[in-house]
Amino acid sequence: MYHQALFFILFTTLVCGYLFTLNQLTSKRDGLIRQKEELVALPPAAVKLLTLDYRNLAADLIFSRTMSFYGGMVDRAEKVDSKTWGLIYNRLVLVTELDPYFADPYYFGQSVLTWAAGMPREANILLDRGLKSRTDDWFIPFFMGFNYFYFLHDDAKAATYLMEASKRPGSSSLVGLLAARLATKGGGTETAILFLRQLELETEDPQSKKDIRDRRMALEGIWVLEQVVERYRQKFGKQPEDLQILVEKGLLNQLPVDPYGGTFYLNDQGKVWTTSDLRLVKKTEQ
Repeated sequence: MYHQALFFILFTTLVCGYLFTLNQLTSKRDGLIRQKEELVALPPAAVKLLTLDYRNLAADLIFSRTMSFYGGMVDRAEKVDSKTWGLIYNRLVLVTELDPYFADPYYFGQSVLTWAAGMPREANILLDRGLKSRTDDWFIPFFMGFNYFYFLHDDAKAATYLMEASKRPGSSSLVGLLAARLATKGGGTETAILFLRQLELETEDPQSKKDIRDRRMALEGIWVLEQVVERYRQKFGKQPEDLQILVEKGLLNQLPVDPYGGTFYLNDQGKVWTTSDLRLVKKTEQ
């Protein structure tokens, strides 16, 4: 009888405490929604000590909170400064330390740390933990290979990680081809386009997908012009004076359009480039 009464008291106390806490959290949440959010640094050692056997849950909560914060900044069209990018990166590292098998932080980090933050080295440090933990995931070594090739300009390391990706279950046949090209010094514009096509297919974040698509389309324009310029040299035995002459001579119907708003041209070294420098050209008001 005594034990039943004690159990009833404890149960009632827990329920009342839960309802009170839920009410307080709801009130605070409603207030936070109307305010600009702030991202605070989390001490990794303390978090690991406090979470104990609930590290997976803590990882999920921290990642969700970080995603919510970043999404809020995007919705409010706020610029993410370098300090905030550092906090986001540190949180992603903490999440993957708490749960190294959690896939979402790796994919999110690859999307935003490279294209938006300009932090490809940090992205690869983050991805390296996933490489070792998620041994059946071919996307992670593929992302690392892409970052080494495209952002860090290290073909040898890119080829190494792509070769690893090609051996993992479900890998695209294109990955092995890319690895072979880079291993034999066969990089260049066409290789970059193949990379971007594959990356565009695997990217879910809409803004990152658009960034990748714009870069791919710009490089495709450059690649087409490179081929036609070479045909002009072979046919006429000299370098074309400009790209418009390719249209005048009937080798091209029209010049490709630069999705960044620039104009393709031949630089002093006879290489095809664009006045946008592969960055969005701001339109001046009339």
